[in-house]
Amino acid sequence: MAALLGQPCMMSINEVTVPLPGNDMAWDAPSAREWAKLDPDISSSPFQTVLSSLLKGGSTQLPDFANSIVSHTFYR
Repeated sequence: MAALLGQPCMMSINEVTVPLPGNDMAWDAPSAREWAKLDPDISSSPFQTVLSSLLKGGSTQLPDFANSIVSHTFYR
């Protein structure tokens, strides 16, 4: 879309396939030991899936940090 409008890209095409952070506790862990105790299988949806859902008027249940990433993307 950016190329069609003659605008610089705001994100790489590779960035949209990356999964969003799925566990706020992992980002707030006070130590590596506490972080290692967390469930490693907790993950969130891929960014592209979330973005597509929101652009179609849907809603998502995301952790706070993932919400801030999506919000920042729309703000840019």
